[in-house]
Amino acid sequence: MQKRQLVEIKNNAGSLLREVQSSGEDLLVEENGEEIAVVVSMDRYRSTIQRSREAIRRFATEARRRAESVPDDQLEADIAEAIREVRAAGKEKPRGKQ
Repeated sequence: MQKRQLVEIKNNAGSLLREVQSSGEDLLVEENGEEIAVVVSMDRYRSTIQRSREAIRRFATEARRRAESVPDDQLEADIAEAIREVRAAGKEKPRGKQ
């Protein structure tokens, strides 16, 4: 993975983006020593999205299979608890942004 400073990307965006597209190599963007973004080719992005969707489908299929033997009231309680946990986590400040 290449590392480049934000100012270099601002000055050479076109050529750097074409390089990512043609080489398929990711580009890590840094500013003041902090990693702020990653640029990936469209092919890599599409591949990542496809793999994520397939993983979600497998997870959902397995969850449905396992849930068949769990009583409805227990499922509802588990779902409610998961929602509370996600909402509580969303109230926390993201790391690195203070």
